Amino acid sequence: MAPEDFASLAADHDLAFRAVVSVKENHELLANPDFWHPFKAARVAARWGMRLLERQYQLISELADGEQTVFVTNPGLVAATIAAETLRRPIANLILQPWMIPSSIAPPVMFGYEFPRATPRWALDLFWRMLDAIGDLLVGRDINRIRLSAGLPRVRGILTHWLSPELIIGMFPEWYGLPQADWPGQIRLAGFPMFDGTVREGLPAGLQEFCSGGTPPIVFTFGTGMMHATKMFNAAVEACRILNRRGIFLTKYTHQLPVALPPFIRHWDFAPFQELFPHCAAVVHHGGAGTTAAGMRAHVG
Repeated sequence: MAPEDFASLAADHDLAFRAVVSVKENHELLANPDFWHPFKAARVAARWGMRLLERQYQLISELADGEQTVFVTNPGLVAATIAAETLRRPIANLILQPWMIPSSIAPPVMFGYEFPRATPRWALDLFWRMLDAIGDLLVGRDINRIRLSAGLPRVRGILTHWLSPELIIGMFPEWYGLPQADWPGQIRLAGFPMFDGTVREGLPAGLQEFCSGGTPPIVFTFGTGMMHATKMFNAAVEACRILNRRGIFLTKYTHQLPVALPPFIRHWDFAPFQELFPHCAAVVHHGGAGTTAAGMRAHVG
């Protein structure tokens, strides 16, 4: 189960598939510029997600009625958490980044702010309680409405208790996110997930030739769903011009790009990172887990 955008990927691997959100609904969220704002995003995502909660809960409950069912989910799919508790099925959460784990020992960078090292523990604990209160305010009523209808008790402190009490699988290595003493004891680290698509068919037409046709280019990619990177792509053109370097722009949303790209910049909708990055000088990206892992693997940062 995933957004409808991944239906073809599931079909390529002979997997049954059900959509938890339609292409239209998913793109409605991604197209909203406030979703990409550090302070406005929470309210936008909460309103959008809670609208889908009951429908997702009914679908997941219907599919997970077998006694051997095991849930492996993103913790953000709250409907699955409620269904697992209702049906008394085991649940494991997959988390892609260490910042998703609340910690007062090694607090994550959030909202573009990094806590000073001298911040006292009590202040960080207070910060997490404040986030809990905000989370309860944004989504608590909708979540508890579904829980009560399923015969479950109300919950509070949603954001610091959203991870599975049974198993949390961190999709990163220990050196990337060092486990802390205040992390939940049920966390197990599995390393980066490296996957580039259904069948590795090589680079798209013309890309290999471009990479080989001069000095190694710089890749610019700001996320699969990013639709609001016009300023960043314009800045990337100027950076390549100043540095006298060639560049590759990766995005399927071409409205973000300059009308006419200079000859030292080329655009492709998609390229498998594990095949592309070894041919490049550097990667400028949004910090997504897959992009980060592929860049480090290719030694291009």
